[in-house]
Amino acid sequence: MAIQQNSGLIQRCEECGRVMKSGLCSVHGKAKWREDLRIKGVLDDGENVYEIILNEENIKSLTGIDLEKARKMAEETLDRGIVLSELKKRLLGKYLKVQGVRGERYLIVKSVDFYKPDVASEVEKLLEAIG
Repeated sequence: MAIQQNSGLIQRCEECGRVMKSGLCSVHGKAKWREDLRIKGVLDDGENVYEIILNEENIKSLTGIDLEKARKMAEETLDRGIVLSELKKRLLGKYLKVQGVRGERYLIVKSVDFYKPDVASEVEKLLEAIG
């Protein structure tokens, strides 16, 4: 999985819910905002590439980091980027099993877990194939 920018601890416009960049909403300009936790990522299954969005619930189930913990991390270091760095440490290079709803561009993830192959079964299949 690759993790894109605009992931981690983000700010959303309270009026429209869009992600704010540099404190500005693309629709409402300077507006009130709320914090949120999300990951925009890219998954490659060897045949297809999927752009995915993980919400706070998905992130918490994988990493144990929820919005409150993310806020504390950012406050303690005075750096919102620390959240994204920590998420990358915990998720990059891992295999994921996801289920979700395909939108126009993104797969909106409903459930996600680390993929844990049944190694014993795979070895047994290989040994049978070898003969």
